[in-house]
Amino acid sequence: MNKSNKIIKKLLNQVDELEQQLLKELKPDRDEVEVTPDTWRDSIITDDELVDLFQSLADLHLLKNRITGTYSDIQTQLAEFVGHTAEPILCEGASIEIKSGAPRKSWDHDSLKKDVAQRIYESSVDIETGEVTKTSREMMEEILKYGAVSYWRVGELKKLDIDADEYCEVGPSKKSVIVRRDK
Repeated sequence: MNKSNKIIKKLLNQVDELEQQLLKELKPDRDEVEVTPDTWRDSIITDDELVDLFQSLADLHLLKNRITGTYSDIQTQLAEFVGHTAEPILCEGASIEIKSGAPRKSWDHDSLKKDVAQRIYESSVDIETGEVTKTSREMMEEILKYGAVSYWRVGELKKLDIDADEYCEVGPSKKSVIVRRDK
């Protein structure tokens, strides 16, 4: 185990201890104190303890932001170093995938929905007979495979030979690391 792994394991243990202590401070032994909706605050903690708990919350928020920043930096560096992984990387208690995607903005929803509707309609017409093989309802339901309320499903659009990038502004590609913890 390298030095950074040892530090992370130690921090995880310290976070476990901190969580237990904070929960203990917030939820004292109920047998010792009779708590009612009217007396819960005065019965459980003093004003000074409350201020201390809010200070702990503020400190945890700072810690969360620092860890999030560190995680993001390491994630970016590892993703750039390793590149896209077709197969998950197996670690102790987790599997890790590196995927890439680009942010898409300023969609031309009107043009895209017309083209999707046209492709769905065309795919429902029997080429030999010209008969429409899907009901209007089936076609309307199918459109939801390609677009959701607030975004378009790029992979599904590709199945219709529609390039989503033609309907929006595409930002620079970025890689993200997906960690799936074993249950």
